[in-house]
Amino acid sequence: MIELLKNKINDIPVFFVIFGGAGDLTHRKLLPAIFSLYRQKLLPENFKILGFSRKPLSDTEYRKSLYSKLKKDGKNTGKLWEKFTKNIFYHQGFFAERNDFEEISLKIEGFLKKFDYNAEIILYLATPAQAYYPIIQNIQSSKLRSICEGKNTRIVVEKPFGNDLKSAEILNKELKKVFKEEQIYRIDHYLGKETVQNLLFFRFANQAFDTSWDKKSIDHVQISILESIGLESRGTYYENAGALRDIIQNHALQLVAHIAMEKPEYFDEKHIRNEKADIIRSLRLYSKDEIREHIVRGQYKGYREEKGVDKSSYVETFVAMKLFIENERWENVPIYIRSGKKLKEKQTKIIIKFKGDEDLLISSDYCANTLTYNIQPDEGIEIKLLNKTPGKEKVELANLDLKYREEFKEKIPDAYETLILDIIRGDSTLFVRNDEIEASWEFVDHIRKEWNRMPPPNFPNYEKGTLGPNEAEDLIRRDGRKWIN
Repeated sequence: MIELLKNKINDIPVFFVIFGGAGDLTHRKLLPAIFSLYRQKLLPENFKILGFSRKPLSDTEYRKSLYSKLKKDGKNTGKLWEKFTKNIFYHQGFFAERNDFEEISLKIEGFLKKFDYNAEIILYLATPAQAYYPIIQNIQSSKLRSICEGKNTRIVVEKPFGNDLKSAEILNKELKKVFKEEQIYRIDHYLGKETVQNLLFFRFANQAFDTSWDKKSIDHVQISILESIGLESRGTYYENAGALRDIIQNHALQLVAHIAMEKPEYFDEKHIRNEKADIIRSLRLYSKDEIREHIVRGQYKGYREEKGVDKSSYVETFVAMKLFIENERWENVPIYIRSGKKLKEKQTKIIIKFKGDEDLLISSDYCANTLTYNIQPDEGIEIKLLNKTPGKEKVELANLDLKYREEFKEKIPDAYETLILDIIRGDSTLFVRNDEIEASWEFVDHIRKEWNRMPPPNFPNYEKGTLGPNEAEDLIRRDGRKWIN
């Protein structure tokens, strides 16, 4: 990812095994992304995709199901799909059955022999989290183990990576019985988004911003990850997660790390991930009283009537919080985060609010420069700068707006395209390392532990289609600031 000139892939054959190959994630994201890479000639000439699920399907039926989804989504497949689909196969089996893993290992072994063992094996866990353990344990106990111990084998694990620190540590331990850390790709699709990738380039490549990226110049940071949708039939999962574990622990804290990290000594995957981990470890752990003061929970009206949800549930569908990073650069600079479901609009953005000039004859809030990263739905960067109004003795903020789709002729790659391409390349920069995962769970577990000691919150406390509970507005208003929508 960092090496910008690396725009072509090594033509080493690759064998994908997608556990959960008949599932929603594979149909919606993985296969469309792999097909898009194929259309752009970014896949090796020799590749094979094996979907593995319990649903009884023949190779032909499996290919038709994938094609139906692409066609439904309006993808122009054409004759190229026919050529692509000859590389797609299906294995009907069960994750808890060792014999199925033995059969898969024979198929992989045949592929490796064909290319004198100079091929890459990618095992993708596109399954619910509860399926991780039987899959990993059967990899350990089958002939797949010897294949996975080779340096050209990688395993990809979707979130959630555990549901607390203890379970994350256990999962890491199980994975490392077979795989080395450099073979494990913990995927967070947010990190594949073009605007998130640009966070580092924009800051470090533009000295005007890098030299003012500290407590002397920045007043505060806002991160909003807002969703207009609800549970979408994931009530059972969400009851065990909630907004804190579903979004804050991974997406939000990864964005914090990208924004706040120190400039790495070298722009490679090791040093970038070292700096990100340092930021997450530097998050201030609040006392019980501070958690009450700086963290707001919310639940939308109607959540308890959703399928799979307890009728008296106290699971949060919204979180707003004020964080602090305990290091020299960010001392006493608040980072405000909010995330929730069933809100007014879908929006993910990061706002850097700079300090105003007290000497100007206008309010300091008005004259403060603002840098906004729009991550979704419309990727872009906005900068608000002070400018004299023509013909008047008046200073106003002018907006410089860079919209990716208007500025760049190139197609903006889907996050999964970027991430799958990096997996093939063996570049783990955009993936989360075990120490980052464990540090973020330690932070989240501390909050949940204190929540469990408190009286139940007054749920539900916000209407659908709003921006969350009033307490979220109060959280930032008490500091003389406001959310920027």
